[in-house]
Amino acid sequence: MVKQLHLLLILFGSLATLSNPLLQAQNAATENSILGKWINQAQTTVVEFYKEGNTVSGRIVWLKNNNQAIDEKNNNPKLQNRPLRGINLVASALYNGTNQIWEKGVIYDYENGTNYNCQMWLTNAMPPELHIKTYGYLSLFGTTTVWYRPPQDHPIYKGSR
Repeated sequence: MVKQLHLLLILFGSLATLSNPLLQAQNAATENSILGKWINQAQTTVVEFYKEGNTVSGRIVWLKNNNQAIDEKNNNPKLQNRPLRGINLVASALYNGTNQIWEKGVIYDYENGTNYNCQMWLTNAMPPELHIKTYGYLSLFGTTTVWYRPPQDHPIYKGSR
């Protein structure tokens, strides 16, 4: 019984470590490190992060399957005809310099029209990785996606060189 309890505590501790961005974000991120373009792991969406006062937001600048797609799943009927390209996917994330994470942000899931809370952090991986954790009320139960800088030959850069 004691052995089982010990194993359970080790497992819980491991899960808490894996889900805690503060323990994963061991790098030299600065407040502006996140700025610029990032592509998701599925390579379907490019978001450009920019400063907005003392927060960071990120707007959709490219969609693989349809750059003319509209926000048809939005819960607000008045917004269902707006183009997805140009809307903020991430809004109002505050940089926490002590922990080197962006927190208290909101992320919009345009596939189901829902807003979630989010935290973001950069890793020391090469190439650099941006981790975006989305969650409802408790970050412990969130989902993390990984984003990368788009390669220089990506269609997002065509015509901008």
